[in-house]
Amino acid sequence: MQRMALIETKSADAWFTDGCRFEIMNSPDQAREAYGQAVKADPSFLPAHVNLGFMHLRDGDYEASLKCFTRALALQPETPENLNNLGYICERMGRLGNAKRLYGKALVLDPENMEALIGLANVAELEGDYFGAVRQYRKAIEANHEAPAPQYCLAVLYERHDMFDEAALLYEAVLKKDPLYTKAAFNLANLKFQFGEFGQAAMLYQRVLEVEPDNEGAWNGLATACENTGGPRVRRILRRLDYY
Repeated sequence: MQRMALIETKSADAWFTDGCRFEIMNSPDQAREAYGQAVKADPSFLPAHVNLGFMHLRDGDYEASLKCFTRALALQPETPENLNNLGYICERMGRLGNAKRLYGKALVLDPENMEALIGLANVAELEGDYFGAVRQYRKAIEANHEAPAPQYCLAVLYERHDMFDEAALLYEAVLKKDPLYTKAAFNLANLKFQFGEFGQAAMLYQRVLEVEPDNEGAWNGLATACENTGGPRVRRILRRLDYY
């Protein structure tokens, strides 16, 4: 009875704070319960709907995530962030028309919104519209030249279409902006290996491992690259990383 009384009197803000704390502690079940209690205490408490939506998304429960993001958008319909969140879950569920419409609304509110521009590019790619996807990624790049994400996404698109030289140049541009962008470093390492540039590939795999020491793909790539190069410099790298 005492616990029930506590649940009934605790504020939505207090429940939300508990949910955030449980997420940091990597206790997802308790976090979900806390966010759910926050919504019960105050159905208009927007942050709880959003955080709960992302938790369901990580769990792969798209229907539950859709409900949370739909409720968030109903609470604040003129917010690009809420439009993008709902657009993203629609994109993941294959509801591409809805995703395109939501991203488009976000761009009406904020014509240079990076997430919406990339979202439209993703939708175009999923629809098989290669040139449309390239146009959207370039718009995103033009909207913010310092943002590495759209260049990375365009590089991945080029790579999927066997435009390896163009992809490599973009991965290099991403790493100039953000040297710790490990996805770009890993993909560029794979391309360098494919080009036969094993020493550069090894150095890029090393860069990934300095940030992500448990990345198995990078360890395997580094080992294979070193098999093709050898030499004292590479062996020193391997010893420093405790691979051998």
